[in-house]
Amino acid sequence: MNRSLWASAILALAVCLSGFGALSLWWFSGSHPSSLPGLFDYRSATWGDGLFLPLFVGALARASSRLPKPDNYIFRGFAGLIGLSFGAVVVVLWMTDASVQPNWTMPRAHELNAPGWYHAGFLIVVAGLLTWLWADFVQRLRKVFSNPSMVEKGKSVLNSGAVSISWGSFIAYCFVAGIDSGAVGLTQAGQASLVSLSASILVLGSSIVWAVGWRHFLSIGLSLAVAVPIAIGLLTVTQFWSPSVVSLLFVIAAVAFGLAVGLSPQRSHGVVRTETIVAGTSAMELLAGAALYVSPAVVATHSSIDQPVSLLFLLGAVGGAVLWLLVVRRLRRGVWSFREDYPWIVTSAVFLVATSGATALSGSPDLSETATGLVFAILGAILAGPAIKVGKTELRKLTVIESSPEYLSNGSSPTPVQKPEIARIYWRLAITGVGALCSIVALGLLTSYTLGWNNGSAGLPVSMWTVLGAFAALVGGVVLRRISDESTRSRVSEGWRRNAPVFMSLSCCAALVVPILMQVVDKAYFDLWAAIQSLFLALFAGECILSNGLRMGLLRPSLVSKITLVSVTTTIFAAVYWSLTVAIGKSEAPVQVPQSLLGLAGAYIVVFALTLGFTLSIHGTSELKNWTWRDRRKAGIQDSLMLLPMWLLMAWLPLTIYAHIPSQKNFLYGPAIVAQILVGFIALYVGVLVWITGVNNGHVGRTIAGMGLTVPAHFREDASHLTRLMALPARIKGYRWHVHGRDDREQRVQALSTHTAMQDMLAFSIAAFTVLGFFWLLPADVEAAPARLDA
Repeated sequence: MNRSLWASAILALAVCLSGFGALSLWWFSGSHPSSLPGLFDYRSATWGDGLFLPLFVGALARASSRLPKPDNYIFRGFAGLIGLSFGAVVVVLWMTDASVQPNWTMPRAHELNAPGWYHAGFLIVVAGLLTWLWADFVQRLRKVFSNPSMVEKGKSVLNSGAVSISWGSFIAYCFVAGIDSGAVGLTQAGQASLVSLSASILVLGSSIVWAVGWRHFLSIGLSLAVAVPIAIGLLTVTQFWSPSVVSLLFVIAAVAFGLAVGLSPQRSHGVVRTETIVAGTSAMELLAGAALYVSPAVVATHSSIDQPVSLLFLLGAVGGAVLWLLVVRRLRRGVWSFREDYPWIVTSAVFLVATSGATALSGSPDLSETATGLVFAILGAILAGPAIKVGKTELRKLTVIESSPEYLSNGSSPTPVQKPEIARIYWRLAITGVGALCSIVALGLLTSYTLGWNNGSAGLPVSMWTVLGAFAALVGGVVLRRISDESTRSRVSEGWRRNAPVFMSLSCCAALVVPILMQVVDKAYFDLWAAIQSLFLALFAGECILSNGLRMGLLRPSLVSKITLVSVTTTIFAAVYWSLTVAIGKSEAPVQVPQSLLGLAGAYIVVFALTLGFTLSIHGTSELKNWTWRDRRKAGIQDSLMLLPMWLLMAWLPLTIYAHIPSQKNFLYGPAIVAQILVGFIALYVGVLVWITGVNNGHVGRTIAGMGLTVPAHFREDASHLTRLMALPARIKGYRWHVHGRDDREQRVQALSTHTAMQDMLAFSIAAFTVLGFFWLLPADVEAAPARLDA
């Protein structure tokens, strides 16, 4: 972060603390008459002074810092004095108004208390500061646009995110200040405030026209086109949003898809249109996408299918957001270009309509709980499809980049031109994944609420010995990772490096497994489904250690390494089982979801540290071949991260749902509820898994082709999903502790093929058992169970 950005942030923070911060201290530390309007009755004093003004000041200072300094200080100094005088006049008019409405800072007409005098001084100083900053910005802008050689520089600053944020936040502030001023009626004080706001807008607009000149007047179009949705977004979120977990998830999803649409490739003029050459991304499109998409998500919280007018307004907000974003893209790029982005635009609109419609539907009393839950479940399943589709579109571009001549001639590494495109693709995929997941989680929660969700009253059962064991396992994983690092190898004795893994694995096993076993036995946390899911997940982590630590490097495992692997896999099994039983609780006393998630996060951190640490440190009886410490680290991190969605979506989530949903007399009703809630997750998970299986197979096929060997049918790029799935058993048959083959080339292919096959098989087993495992979740005492929810 450079100095100007730091200075802008400090200035914004100073305005926030000296305004809203200082008044909050007075408000919470003093006694105030309950009959008078208080601090939080005035939007301009809370959101205005606490958010909108600091944003305006900080963003404007940031934009000014990118322009050359003005030749003199007379203009902005004179403007600052005018601002101070104008602020003082407004305060005097408020003080002399005999019909002013009393409030907590002005208990009676013509009388201010301590916070009132402070706020009056703050208003005068801020008025001077704002006019000084604006005059400085306008003077710098005028200087740039007066010099033909610097006009492009001025346009780039004028069409920057900082300028749009400053204008948008100022519009939002004027709106809330106008509402507060209008609320006191057309008194002398109210008229003074309204006139000052109108004059400010008029002066700011005319000064910008003077600075850029009529010749470049249209240069402000893009900034205004982005500033308006920023203002609308700020106002809808701060003034009209009723926060809840579900609405928060939908808002995050809306912002994520707005950002994903904005993360589209920006082609350079005159550049050949290939998949590998782009000119980066646009902050303006990112801001516009996020601001435009968040508004319908907030509007949906005040809409209902029982109110056709509100529903039509919601649909209009969705359509307007998409159309306005297209206009911003047109202003930004100069052309209507949708050749590559129309799937993203359409998909984002579908998500926006579905999630906003679900919010509106949740407020309808006319539909039965079962019907409403079914609609939410169907929406969740439908939304999984577009998310996977657009993800494939971006990942296909990565394949094109990796097979391009530029990439291959650069040592199979991206060129400086390709790196921004790869980063953009990964960011877009990550943001889209967040949006899709938040949407489906919110739909799952809505479905759960319609089916009698119990929030739970029990806290997370914490055992001191379990915590100490988890800490010991975490430290062990970190220590192993450190002593295996190439930078520290020379300082660690070879004997210690080879003996440390088995010592650590046995110590971690004893430190964590024993206290967890004692806690499970003591509280009778026995669950067959959780045990089988934990076994699958532990085997996945163990296979990661075995393949990435030994088999991919063609290492022959020793007895010590086998003992190490069994010990650490047992430890991982215990940690996973604890998160699926003790951390979730029982149906009669489920643990509250936030605390249960905290337990899951702690268990995953321990498992991640163990998996990565032992992947890097496990040793065999021979030396690595064509497989370095960096390869181990990269593969270990990748596989450890793959473990999280399987653990969260296919194991923790269904068990958590069933623990919080009341048991039913009909023994099929419980599994049906879980299946209904999880259908979106399962569709998303299985769809992604099938596609990743194809990517893994294609990777093996390209490796085989690169060695000059014949590529089997199931490894070809055009192989069907069914062909790849049918080949899994035959590939797994060749899985051994040590990779066999006639030479190193064949052994490397065999290691990669069996590794990906075993991973795919375990992942599919977890998904299949999640579906079939619903039938393990039957009430133990069906006669004593409460009546059906829909009876």
